[in-house]
Amino acid sequence: MNQTELRQQIEKKRTAGLPFIQWCSEAGGEPQIELVDYFLKRLITTISVDSFHLLDMEQMWTELLKLNEKRHCGTFSRQWRKKVE
Repeated sequence: MNQTELRQQIEKKRTAGLPFIQWCSEAGGEPQIELVDYFLKRLITTISVDSFHLLDMEQMWTELLKLNEKRHCGTFSRQWRKKVE
């Protein structure tokens, strides 16, 4: 999909409760997760996005922890301090 189509689809699905985007640049590629605002600011025609999903905070953490386990990094974990992440 081209840049214009991608922006339109994101804006159509976007809500305040879904501030993150998970996207893949090729089928079966490694997923990337970032804030939608940053993604849209740096979106250029050279990036080819095959699929994307908008995520809420809980979904974002679930996906990041899955990626962490998959890569066997063990470099980060979810921490709660005074009920704030």
